[in-house]
Amino acid sequence: MFNVFALAACLQAPFYLHNGDRVTWYGDSITEDGRYGAFVEMYVRTHFPRLEVRFTHCGWGGDRVTGGGGGPANVRIDQDFKPSNPTVVTVFLGMNDGSYTPWSAGNDTAFATGYDKLIQLMLTAAPKARYTLLQTSPYDDFAHPTKNYNDVLLKMGLHVKELASKYKFDYVDFNEPLAKALSQAAHDDAQTALRLVPDQIHPQEAGHLLMASTLLKAWNAPSLVSEVVIDGRTGDVKKAAGSRVSKTAVWEWRQTDEVLPMPINWGDPGVRLIADSAGILDALDDEMLTVSGLDSGTYSITIDGKEVGKASADDLGKGINLAKMPTPMVMQAIQVGGLVLQKVHLNMMEWRQVRREFGWSSNALPASKSLQAVEEELVKKAQAAAVPTTHAFAISKVP
Repeated sequence: MFNVFALAACLQAPFYLHNGDRVTWYGDSITEDGRYGAFVEMYVRTHFPRLEVRFTHCGWGGDRVTGGGGGPANVRIDQDFKPSNPTVVTVFLGMNDGSYTPWSAGNDTAFATGYDKLIQLMLTAAPKARYTLLQTSPYDDFAHPTKNYNDVLLKMGLHVKELASKYKFDYVDFNEPLAKALSQAAHDDAQTALRLVPDQIHPQEAGHLLMASTLLKAWNAPSLVSEVVIDGRTGDVKKAAGSRVSKTAVWEWRQTDEVLPMPINWGDPGVRLIADSAGILDALDDEMLTVSGLDSGTYSITIDGKEVGKASADDLGKGINLAKMPTPMVMQAIQVGGLVLQKVHLNMMEWRQVRREFGWSSNALPASKSLQAVEEELVKKAQAAAVPTTHAFAISKVP
């Protein structure tokens, strides 16, 4: 029989990141925040636990294409960018370049020419790297009273797309999906929407998660965690994609997924507000369980003897996403995410505080090397923590 699922898997382009890649996130304070890069790293550690990829955050608050608090662009490239020896680079700039004023030809030209010069500096330092230019996230003229500054960013952002075409780089738009999510959020819950980008510049957790999701989609990241289909009449396993499943009783089975879901903080009101409408879960964590043919009613879902949720027969028949439930797999993924965040914070300390701020000291370089060694230990711990284990599943009808 013709297998549509196998054909789809064959046709999907490979994931953008390769074994041995070194990713550098270059940008302003939104990159310095670290979260969109951390979410991408969490995805890699949970969905590709054996992939040897390293990540370096290289954001500096207030940065423009010409530089900023870390010095002019040539200093930033020499002292911050080049030492990471990147094979993959993302560039996230533009928010500060419009000076938070109405559009002007002077600012526009300075942005275009400065960005071009920055790219040339980067290519000199890392000529073989693969580059993704990111259209900056929006100034929040959507949930907050409008100042029309996002229109300035969009006009200036046309140069980002043009430069990506000129240099044959990849291009990803962070502005449009987050602007759309902010508009929808303002309609659905105006008070929570105000907290998504509270100062109209810096996205909070939900915004960073959406940006990471947008980038991962552009990088052909597979969303599949697992897809298991059980015949509710017989308990037979009809499908097990990304998982090994063995029936132990009519409504009981043992399941070993190949990967973990990426941890998503459903306790954050902003995440809850925008995740479904923005399709974040569909893009990152497709962990579907379907049990067909059940009699109507409500069913308890237990894993390793602990209830993780309830669902109606109708919902189970359509399929439920386990990534939204407090499953053992999600708890394990949260541990991985915690290790990633520790590594991200240590990475920032290593290059910003030790290497940059105390570079005058003869002890700075040895200290930097020691911190890098601890970073590597954290990466290894995250990879080890991401190895899936076998779990006992069961469903039972609620009286």
